Amino acid sequence: MPEPGAGMTRQVAFPAGMDLLLSNDRLHWAVRAARTKQLRKAGFAVARQQRLPRLGRVKIVAEWQPPDRRRRDAAAIAPTVKALVDGIVDAGVLADDCGTLLTEEIYRIGPVYPAGRVVLFIEEVP
Repeated sequence: MPEPGAGMTRQVAFPAGMDLLLSNDRLHWAVRAARTKQLRKAGFAVARQQRLPRLGRVKIVAEWQPPDRRRRDAAAIAPTVKALVDGIVDAGVLADDCGTLLTEEIYRIGPVYPAGRVVLFIEEVP
């Protein structure tokens, strides 16, 4: 969770069992493109469904809640998070995902969740 006293934090949980993009995957380019498109649409849909307001500068903590207790590299979900954040930008929640508006991205492994899921904690920063 974010530090106490920081800006308002919104929790955005994505559906369990989604096909993820991992940095170590060696996928055919067409499969990778289709999965990226699917994740981007999911980012858009969840942002609209949760009626996220327009935000200025943010910090994102991406928590991967895997389906089992195997060891994992937290940063391996970076390609998934990139596609989800692009969808959130498409929904108009963020103007852009450039370094001046998206100040920090942190990746971590969370508790086990059936079928696995990704949860983004979007914190407004001054």
